[in-house]
Amino acid sequence: MKSLITILLSGMLALGCGKNLAGPGTDLLLQPPGGLYAYSADSTHVMLVWSASASASASDFAGYTASWGSVKDTVGAATFSYLAGPLPQGLMQFSVMSRRSDSFTSTPVTIAWAPAYRFDNGSLVIFEQDASRLGRVAGISLGNQTTPPSAQILDQTSQASIAFYLEGSGGQQLALHSGADFYSPWNVTMFSTVTTAAASLDTALAAFPGDATFTEHLIPVNDNVIYYARVSTSTSEIHYIRIHVNVSGAVYPDRSAVIRLSIQRVAGVPSAAAGIPERDVPCS
Repeated sequence: MKSLITILLSGMLALGCGKNLAGPGTDLLLQPPGGLYAYSADSTHVMLVWSASASASASDFAGYTASWGSVKDTVGAATFSYLAGPLPQGLMQFSVMSRRSDSFTSTPVTIAWAPAYRFDNGSLVIFEQDASRLGRVAGISLGNQTTPPSAQILDQTSQASIAFYLEGSGGQQLALHSGADFYSPWNVTMFSTVTTAAASLDTALAAFPGDATFTEHLIPVNDNVIYYARVSTSTSEIHYIRIHVNVSGAVYPDRSAVIRLSIQRVAGVPSAAAGIPERDVPCS
């Protein structure tokens, strides 16, 4: 009996007496980070952002472990972000765990996100209408993986490639319109009912808006807001985009907006029912 007690005590000491262990290297008493958020930093990187663990004040708290695919990196206790990459195109699962000095970790917080092409240098400026543009509105052509987006006058030459345009007839609030409002046989853009007040596209989210929110063919715009759109193209591709808008201080009919874009380009799978691509990657 004495030998059995000795063996049991030795086992408890080896495992760490008083620890709630869910498996090798996991301590259930160690609190995970207080949330995990993400944004697409560029076409091959995703930025992860989290808040401090409730266990961060413990003397043996060492920091955080970020993991994706086969990669596992550690950062210090005062670091609350991690740039993951380079990444392939498509959705990736990310995890962040709290870490003790003995390398035990908490249960993870997770998020799924995808890298996206970024066009946010401020060069995309679109106008509602003015004399120099002969009264014609301007819009954005999204281009493709080898051609960046461009601002174009909305006319018979460009109409087939316009994903959305800016319009505020009679001095109404400016709104982004689906290109299909002007020329229905081509690109079909639907805007999400979800928006995010933000100073830039470097704004982390808990999740990208769900498919059911993409119901609007036009959406009024305000300064420093991110809008979300789903664009189905005539070539069976689909783009999920974040649109950051800076509205000019000019008055009707000479208003304009600087448009910054984050585009998740995905080859679409045509839907037999609707005749448009179905979504297969949800984040940008």
